[in-house]
Amino acid sequence: MLFDGVIQRIADWCDQGVTPSAVAGICQHGESHVFCAGRRFPGDSSSTVTPDTLFDIASVTKPVATTTLVLQIMETGGWTLDTPIASILPECNADTAKQAITLHHLLTHTSGLPAWQPLYLLAASPATLVESIAGIPLESPPGTRVTYSCLGFLLLGEAIRRFTGETLSTVAANRIFWPLEMHDTQFNPPKSLRFRIAPTELGNAYERTLSGDAGRDNADWRRNRLHGEVHDGNAHFMHGEGGNAGLFSTVPDLIRFGRCMLALGRLNSTGILSMETVRLATMNHTTGLGSHRGLGWQMADSAGSAGTKFSPSAYGHTGFTGTSLWIDPEQDLVVVLLTNRAYFGGSGDQFGRERASFHDAIISAVTG
Repeated sequence: MLFDGVIQRIADWCDQGVTPSAVAGICQHGESHVFCAGRRFPGDSSSTVTPDTLFDIASVTKPVATTTLVLQIMETGGWTLDTPIASILPECNADTAKQAITLHHLLTHTSGLPAWQPLYLLAASPATLVESIAGIPLESPPGTRVTYSCLGFLLLGEAIRRFTGETLSTVAANRIFWPLEMHDTQFNPPKSLRFRIAPTELGNAYERTLSGDAGRDNADWRRNRLHGEVHDGNAHFMHGEGGNAGLFSTVPDLIRFGRCMLALGRLNSTGILSMETVRLATMNHTTGLGSHRGLGWQMADSAGSAGTKFSPSAYGHTGFTGTSLWIDPEQDLVVVLLTNRAYFGGSGDQFGRERASFHDAIISAVTG
């Protein structure tokens, strides 16, 4: 079979303890293939994964939900790329340096904000999240450096909430998921779906380590195996609906989203973005700044985990829990990989290398 090597690769990951389970999806020229390996819980024969297994897709939330919603608001004339975030979130006016941050800076990770902070330890409540971010010093002037920042996308999530007057889950469902018939994609899946959800880490051990002294005496750490609740601590603090993370999805749903992007914002008769907006969002906006970034998307040519064989115009995103979505317009190709590698904790650096070779194997198969 064409994809025998790909199937064997994800099966080996599960056998070798890289991840308990994996579902891979490949769609080229409208023809989809989905491959499954492993079990949601290691050693539990009753938890074999299937194509409809739900995974915490972590930062893949950024382009699929948050970026798409921001772009939709721009298309209605509500915002432009040059709109200052402080004009939407007045708390950011307290810091003169942050008054220069635009939506373009946030979408391209050039705002100057640091990559991460444990906001659930710094903010008194979700209502003061923006105030807490506003109090964190910038690491560089806006527009001068790419620093991948979850904080920036938390600001975008809050901007969407304030502009629409709706929760992220409601506005994303109404404007993206239901129109595209992505019926399994959602924030905060109900407990009734847990039999289909792949669990992640025991407690939040990795973030406890990252938080250092700030979290040493925190009594509110989650100690349970995270199952059906978002892994990311800041998104969890935001009631499971962060602009940075929080979505749960399946491979077939993300293939549908990828096909929509390949078709420049339309899937069959349904459109969620204009072709001009899709083209704008998926071009490189950070020439000369190192990492190549579109609007909410990363260009594959500067993403190590994308491998080396995607076309120059390919774009996508990864998620900390072991997930990714890559779209290659030149090869009319969507590649989705969903795993729960975070079940075993750790930073995921080794998995990034595994994922790169996985993508190279797929491109070799479809072009060979």
